[in-house]
Amino acid sequence: MPVNLEINTRQPKRKRLAYTEVRGLNDALQLVHHATREHGFAAADIAPLSHFGTRTAAKARIFEQEGARMFSAHLDIRNPLHLNDMHGNHDVPSLLNLIAYSSADGAVAARRGEILAADAVGEGEEMLARTLLDVGWDGIAYTNNHEDPGSRSWIILDPAQVMLVSEGPVSQSLDPWELDAAEFVGPASILPHFAIDAGEEAYASLWDMLDECGDDMPVLARDQDGWEARWIDNWGLAANIGLFDGCGVARGFYLGGESWIDEDARGAGRSSLMINAAADLLGGSPTQALLGNGFSPAGYAAHLSAHRKICDWARDQGYVPAVDLSAKKGDWAPVMP
Repeated sequence: MPVNLEINTRQPKRKRLAYTEVRGLNDALQLVHHATREHGFAAADIAPLSHFGTRTAAKARIFEQEGARMFSAHLDIRNPLHLNDMHGNHDVPSLLNLIAYSSADGAVAARRGEILAADAVGEGEEMLARTLLDVGWDGIAYTNNHEDPGSRSWIILDPAQVMLVSEGPVSQSLDPWELDAAEFVGPASILPHFAIDAGEEAYASLWDMLDECGDDMPVLARDQDGWEARWIDNWGLAANIGLFDGCGVARGFYLGGESWIDEDARGAGRSSLMINAAADLLGGSPTQALLGNGFSPAGYAAHLSAHRKICDWARDQGYVPAVDLSAKKGDWAPVMP
């Protein structure tokens, strides 16, 4: 169905995330990335027809990553036009050629000459984006067979569709398998007295918030049994996670290295769902503890298990786990809600 972008972008962020079609594994939200060598502009100034995809795809598009920036975001795209792969050609004529073989051809063909003329003076992207919006499309989706082959990529039609999570140097935006285990966990002190008891009064307000607001929290990851890692996007640090069972009941949480799952729900690897969701959101260590963190033996083992599982998944998908030592330099600044 056609969408009204002007109305959609005025809605609360959680509602926008609930409606977006930009989703990945098990229909959970997909965090997507746009790399650029341009500086001096904010996410609100990202041009129409900009491409977003996996970190691997974004990095592959930047041949020389030194000095390049990465925008990591969720996108509000609800009615995407599905096209064939761009084959690395992101210009307006190439896009028009693909649209000619799509369901949008009839709406766009009448303005093709006008769009090409505008493109000659640098205004083709804006005109094509506006043409698609006028007939009800609010983005473009395609299977990327050029960068990170087989992955899904997305094209925005308006910068207001970009809900920024973080930005910084490309070298500082890392998938979990690009870190070794020590970097993934961060500096650690492992002692039994670091164990937590989430039944204590200090956690009562957190449980109350999960119970009251959990239905609206964005789902960052979902397993095959219906358990979900939901983003606590208005509580303290940038990547806090609530764990909910298949009935939507809060059963655990992850707060920057501090992990809890109700005792009767343990032993099924569900801590990995939360830990790796936080790592993906942050583009680095999920613990957010650059100066060190205290772990119980079980908590430390949960982080090592999460890292092992995501690396195994990456190998199965054809990614090669690697450690980029240069990625330890520079600043990476999560955007606070």
